[in-house]
Amino acid sequence: MADDTDETRARDGGRGHRGHRPGGAGRGGAGAPEAGIGGRRLEVRVQPDVTYVTWWLTPQGDGLRQAVTDSSASGPLGGIRPVGCVAGDSMTASTWWAWPIHPDRPYDGAAVGRLLLAASDTVAASFHAGRLIHVRARHPRPGARPTPAGVLDAPAATPGWLPEAVRAYHRWRAAGPVIEARHRWQSAVEACSVTADGRELWCTGSGYRDEMLAGFDVEQTPERVTVRAWLAFGPDGPTSFGTGPVRTLPDGRRLGRMYRQAASRRWSTVVYLDQPLGERPVVDVGIREPDGAGRARRAWLAERE
Repeated sequence: MADDTDETRARDGGRGHRGHRPGGAGRGGAGAPEAGIGGRRLEVRVQPDVTYVTWWLTPQGDGLRQAVTDSSASGPLGGIRPVGCVAGDSMTASTWWAWPIHPDRPYDGAAVGRLLLAASDTVAASFHAGRLIHVRARHPRPGARPTPAGVLDAPAATPGWLPEAVRAYHRWRAAGPVIEARHRWQSAVEACSVTADGRELWCTGSGYRDEMLAGFDVEQTPERVTVRAWLAFGPDGPTSFGTGPVRTLPDGRRLGRMYRQAASRRWSTVVYLDQPLGERPVVDVGIREPDGAGRARRAWLAERE
């Protein structure tokens, strides 16, 4: 007689789950239930309004051009490129981000006699004429030292388009892909922040490594902003499920316990608000589905039988 396998399916936070569950309830922006509407009121952090300071930089060697080339895939097409900089060539110096630009357009790595280097006001507070700036490779080889990028000459006027270009870069990084999926389930929003002008709401959460954001619902009223996140398996399907030790029951059946592998994945999205957020609360109205991923997995498997 063939063995009958009875799997105990994983439930988020339930007995069938082993290991770490990323983004558990109560972390990040989780808050008390919002009166008068189902859901959790999220704590909203206001993003600092960063001021940028710009200096003229005389390039030295090939380091800056190579750094910009290496970062060409890390931003919107045609947009500005950040480079990781250090003062001097120390292996232990902390890395800070700067933005090499032409006076009137993003810098594309072409040879140039002098260009602009912009950094946040806190970083630029230590700039002085004659200071040598080095850049770090995005994926440095073990033991590789920073490469000379250029010498600071003098302060320069910051182009008016630069602050919005920097915001566009960070917005691009925050706005992750939203996939289409036949089987999806609701998940919790862990944290959110709003830009200083109150116009953009940035929301984040997490899931297992095989999960991606599959929808983000927003409803805006004069009283509140409600959000709801949906997750689904990525293009490779449910790959984080596994079976633990199997035991044999007295009647001969074999019983295995399902679990999820612990590696997590962050998701994020950017919401453009019709009106500045102001004092309105942000409420996560997503209904937590303890077996949402397990149910989607069983449906995914059933379609392939």
